[in-house]
Amino acid sequence: MTDPTKAWEGLPAPGERIVWQGRPVFIATDICGYRSLEDYVIESDAEIALTQEGDQQTVAFAERWVRGSKGRKQRRIIGFELLPDGREVYGLLRAIRDAARDNETDQFA
Repeated sequence: MTDPTKAWEGLPAPGERIVWQGRPVFIATDICGYRSLEDYVIESDAEIALTQEGDQQTVAFAERWVRGSKGRKQRRIIGFELLPDGREVYGLLRAIRDAARDNETDQFA
């Protein structure tokens, strides 16, 4: 497997870059000098959504519940925002999800 720390090479600041390394999806961010690298596994039951915002698209593929400032739980959508090539990313994520479904089906055959 490729070293995920290589995701930082060439990352503009501030910004976000998609790094594809098989089934896991890595999101590398650099916002105001604060860097983070999170990984998400696209499971066979993942709900993937594409929304249009002007001439750009947003692709959502996961969600997380976080505590707000007053202790309330809030749902945070995980995905890639304001992409000029969102339809292509949407297709790639669906292909990863479909491959996971095929792997599950093969195990029971």
